[in-house]
Amino acid sequence: MAYPTSASTPLPTQLVLSWAPQALPANQILPLQAQTTALAALAQVAQVGRGGLYLYGPTGVGKSHLLRLWAAQTGAQPCLTAGAAHLWVDDVENLDTAAQEALFHTLTRLESGEVLTFVATGTLPPAQLGRCGVWPEIVSRLATWQVVEVPEPTDADRRQLCLAWAAQQQLTLAPEVLDYLVSHGARQAQRLWQLLTTINGLALAEKRRITIPLIKAVLEAPDAV
Repeated sequence: MAYPTSASTPLPTQLVLSWAPQALPANQILPLQAQTTALAALAQVAQVGRGGLYLYGPTGVGKSHLLRLWAAQTGAQPCLTAGAAHLWVDDVENLDTAAQEALFHTLTRLESGEVLTFVATGTLPPAQLGRCGVWPEIVSRLATWQVVEVPEPTDADRRQLCLAWAAQQQLTLAPEVLDYLVSHGARQAQRLWQLLTTINGLALAEKRRITIPLIKAVLEAPDAV
């Protein structure tokens, strides 16, 4: 897709974004080296058909996206789904008391073999979850699982993510635009994808190409992603 050039109407001094940025596509494996170890661990759990896996890393690195991928491939259900043999739970450190109690009972079902596989995510390694109020009984069990860190994408990862997004949109990003996105765009995969979709929405609305001034306008907007 090519955008018509428009040398006339300048971008507003303060941009107000009026559309919701899109989340990472649920069924798409992203070209990120930072997720390679996590993807391999998820594939191993699915192949073996037994065991627990805990993924941790900063907010926005794609842990929830990896969970959705795994659930789509294995049919795994949310933690509280009765009778399911393959389960997942996201953001362990954000669970309230009732949810932690339910999770604890589910983890005992994993130990007894009633639940076969379980994948959980959080922002901290198991040893540090206690300071977020996670029950010691949960922390001790997560610590016995396979634990894999999902780090922030490298600059090379973020460049590949931008190129994958552009290919999906049938766009060609100018080299200087790509360099600017990598150096000034969001560090996290989720937020970078949202930024790209927001920039594209503005480009379509303004009938402009994606340029550095347009990217700057989005980044400086009050509700920028």
